[in-house]
Amino acid sequence: MTRGEIVLVVAGAPASEDDDAEALAAASTLQVLLQELPVSQAARIAAQLTGRSRKELYERALALAPPKPGE
Repeated sequence: MTRGEIVLVVAGAPASEDDDAEALAAASTLQVLLQELPVSQAARIAAQLTGRSRKELYERALALAPPKPGE
């Protein structure tokens, strides 16, 4: 008898309204934090508060962050 490996690929669940609400809450949290903190620190704290990915929030924070003076 030959033994082998098998791969099973399962698709993720479609986005729900709860995901949209969570994304809006995360963006709102980031906007508040960015008024007082640097981008990396705001993303880290927002990730802790919302449970979302720090990387995802960092990328969003870069888009939301106000430009630095002189740029």
